[in-house]
Amino acid sequence: MPDMIPGAEAPGHPWVRTAPAVVIVGYGSAGRPFARALANAGAGILAVAERPDSRGWHNAGRDGFRVTTLDSLPRDIELLVISTQDAAIADAAAELAARWADQGSSGEAVPAPAPGSGEPARPRVAMHLSGSLGLEPLAPLAELGFSRLAFHPIQTFPAGAGPERFAGIFAGITADAPARPVARELASALAVQPVDVPERDRARYHLASVLVSNFLPLLLDLGAGCLEEIAGGRERAGEALLPLVRGMVANLERRSPGAAITGPVARNDLDTVRAHLAACPDDRTASLYRELTAALVELAVREGRLDARAAERWRELLAT
Repeated sequence: MPDMIPGAEAPGHPWVRTAPAVVIVGYGSAGRPFARALANAGAGILAVAERPDSRGWHNAGRDGFRVTTLDSLPRDIELLVISTQDAAIADAAAELAARWADQGSSGEAVPAPAPGSGEPARPRVAMHLSGSLGLEPLAPLAELGFSRLAFHPIQTFPAGAGPERFAGIFAGITADAPARPVARELASALAVQPVDVPERDRARYHLASVLVSNFLPLLLDLGAGCLEEIAGGRERAGEALLPLVRGMVANLERRSPGAAITGPVARNDLDTVRAHLAACPDDRTASLYRELTAALVELAVREGRLDARAAERWRELLAT
């Protein structure tokens, strides 16, 4: 079985002690570490559903899970986790709902009895791990009595990521009312801090993650593009700049974004920015540099690192 993550072996709440029956649909970059972290926390993984010719099928078997196809999944599931690509979530939910309806589902909620005397029944929950999607893709399963849950770990999952990627992170949670206690218990089991996200705010919530995670690689690539001729190639330029990224991340672990600002804006050094604008390799880079610097000025004002008079000089420079 997968390695234990620190602190996951004894979270000490009923959800783990009663070992819920879980099925994972999809065993890719997020599904694999999620399944392993969930198993570490004491959940009973009934099966992982994958395509027989996929890498996910091979990896799930190697990790010690029972692997099957979507059309062979059992109906007696307490927690159904669809961890496919976003575009495939609705199709997987619809396919499962159609198969189970054909098998004679009553269409009413069928809570799974929790073991032990006096334990309350636990609702059946269908969930996905997408940040951009809300509850709508799971609607076909709701018609069969599942409560819906969108449980998005605010984390990156590169190839080969392990269950330790969940320890200490946050997760955005949108849930039907019966699924909310399950979401909280799941977060506790995974050592994850939950953030309640109303359905109407799902896009804005996901935007926050994308601004941070998607644009950091772009900024590193833009910097490498400016440095590549000097450093002897784009790859070496990226390697030279990467310690700056690591240093800033470490700084942000100790300080607020406004307090962590370094460079010309923090020093109120307009001349350096004028030189940067003149050195930009093209108009697109110059335009992006102006926009980002203007936003950085407003952050510095909010933090009290630039006064109103200095900020006005910056705005005049960046508007020209």
